[in-house]
Amino acid sequence: KGYDVYTSYLTEAQAQQIVAKHGEFDTVFLRHVVEHVSDLDGFFARARDACERVLLLDYDGTVAPFHVDPRLALPYPRACAVLREVIAVPGTRIVIVSGRRSEDLRAPLALLPHTEAWASHGWEHITPGRVARRIPAMEARRQLDEAGTLARPWLREGLRVEVKIASVA
Repeated sequence: KGYDVYTSYLTEAQAQQIVAKHGEFDTVFLRHVVEHVSDLDGFFARARDACERVLLLDYDGTVAPFHVDPRLALPYPRACAVLREVIAVPGTRIVIVSGRRSEDLRAPLALLPHTEAWASHGWEHITPGRVARRIPAMEARRQLDEAGTLARPWLREGLRVEVKIASVA
């Protein structure tokens, strides 16, 4: 089959060793697994044999490349096909997580196989046909409004400012 390896934390030799032990992958997303799982053989065995499993993926930088204009950050070419294969495994859920607002994720989510999504750093929960929002307390909203006002001059300098439910970035 061949494979692509994202090597932020893996050397090519480590990736080859994992593929040799556990079979070929279309894509190996192991950046954090390698850092936090000391027994990879056991990890893959438990994942393979589990009745239920969930794959949580950040949208920007994981499923799609970062882009100056987030509207242009489309999924990597094979991401949708790979995720369709993953979600077809009985008992498997795919959850997309993002700092983006739910309205900014609407178009990308339409392209991706998933069971649910969490947007705005967890302040919005997206399920088929529904978006549930948590709203910050009144004092936090006042401070967010103030932060938004303080950030406005940066817009004149050509910088992008995002006002979200619970943050100004």
